[in-house]
Amino acid sequence: MPHQPIHRTPGFNALLEGEQQISNAPLIEFNNGQTCIPQHYLTFSHTRESVEKIILDIEYSDNFPIFVCEENKQIYIQIGIIGTDNYASTRNQTTTKIVYGRKWRVEPQLPTSEIIQTVYLAIMIAREHEVRELFRIEYLGAFTTPFNNHHDLPALAHLKEVFSQQSEQQASKSEVKYILSKLSYNQSSFELIIMQRLPSQRWLFEIRITQSHCSNITGLYSEKDIELAFLLKDCSINSLLHEIMAQLLVVSRTHVEENFCYQGFKRFSHSNAVLTFAKLSITMRRKPHNNVNDNFIKAVKSSNYSIDKSRTPQQQSGPLAKKIARSLSLHCNIDGILPELKYE
Repeated sequence: MPHQPIHRTPGFNALLEGEQQISNAPLIEFNNGQTCIPQHYLTFSHTRESVEKIILDIEYSDNFPIFVCEENKQIYIQIGIIGTDNYASTRNQTTTKIVYGRKWRVEPQLPTSEIIQTVYLAIMIAREHEVRELFRIEYLGAFTTPFNNHHDLPALAHLKEVFSQQSEQQASKSEVKYILSKLSYNQSSFELIIMQRLPSQRWLFEIRITQSHCSNITGLYSEKDIELAFLLKDCSINSLLHEIMAQLLVVSRTHVEENFCYQGFKRFSHSNAVLTFAKLSITMRRKPHNNVNDNFIKAVKSSNYSIDKSRTPQQQSGPLAKKIARSLSLHCNIDGILPELKYE
């Protein structure tokens, strides 16, 4: 019995809601005999209802519910974050609270795969916001969150000279241990394991973040104590703190990569074979045979143009439009659809 064509999900022969096949689109055949119509031969007209059905097939964490809403006829995705208050002691909190991330617009013509990846990115950014608030430094008698996203950037821009006055001198091991003793990450403590200068003159660091009984990391940020290992060109306290923050963001990103799931498939997991993705990409992007209907080729080009056209910015007249025009004038022979810049 011949293999049945598949689309999107194994054994599912129909298009998903919000998807339409371009007339005369060819099937792409895989080595196992299965076939599908890839997304670049489809058009999309998503609604809130069709996006909700996509979200129902996404699994990540009950602490990060995914909302699909509509406002002024525009669809958007928003991530909820359920947990304790980042700016209060965990010991004194008897309940959890929910806060919400930014709204991510979903265009009706957005491919289904890109909607899934928008959710993935929204979760990633929501978690990054939380991680930045959970990294605390005890300084000048107060607990601070220097990497949080709530600093007043216009005010800081007026004080930029202050930030260039930071010392970059090499820190001793005792100084590193002292600054680590002043750090906490979601009620967890930092411990220096290795600080070693290599023949390359770079510094090797290994730091352990140990959870306490008050930590709320399990299931959200890590499932055990966190081990950070990294290299620094210099071992100044400033460079060290920036790198620790960067490493915490890597830990958070890895958690999403290994737990974000669509229809049972962890697309971004490091357990997936990269060369298999490469092979499938070649197959999916294989050009149709020469006998493919000319009207189909024209329809594909027309569809691609319409999508590109719908994404073209329409900038109103003003100083920004003039600034963009100056930037564009520096480039010759720009392909694609230029933005619409209005002038008065």
